[in-house]
Amino acid sequence: ANSLEKIEESFWQEGYKTHRSAFATIRHRCVLLNCYSGVLRHEIVYNGKLNDLLCINHHDQRANNEQFIQVMQMGVGKTVKESGKKQYGRSMRYKDVRKCSVGATGLYLLYRFQKSGEMEEGRRPDFTNNCSWFDIELLTAGKKNG
Repeated sequence: ANSLEKIEESFWQEGYKTHRSAFATIRHRCVLLNCYSGVLRHEIVYNGKLNDLLCINHHDQRANNEQFIQVMQMGVGKTVKESGKKQYGRSMRYKDVRKCSVGATGLYLLYRFQKSGEMEEGRRPDFTNNCSWFDIELLTAGKKNG
């Protein structure tokens, strides 16, 4: 097995013991796979906001299939200075779910929103109003806020 497969196996072996370790494992897996496949630096993902993510459903006419592409905007980082010029990291769905950063991001957000209660009725942001959701952090500690 290659290094990525060993790390993936380690995540699943160590991450199931408690909610806290499961959440941290799913979050770290999301970061690892996004950095690996999206050619991103970890601080870009850790400092990212929900509005830095964009998902595109692209129809490839030559192959006659749908391609799901996840794009992450990089505003500031080691290679992106505060010049106002943005760069983008991208990744596509991968056939092996153990290496799919799009699936890892989806699993992380699903687990986070379920456990934190952020998307429960009355707490859910108004996605039609940018001010109500543009500052939501992409990665959190996953704690339920009262």
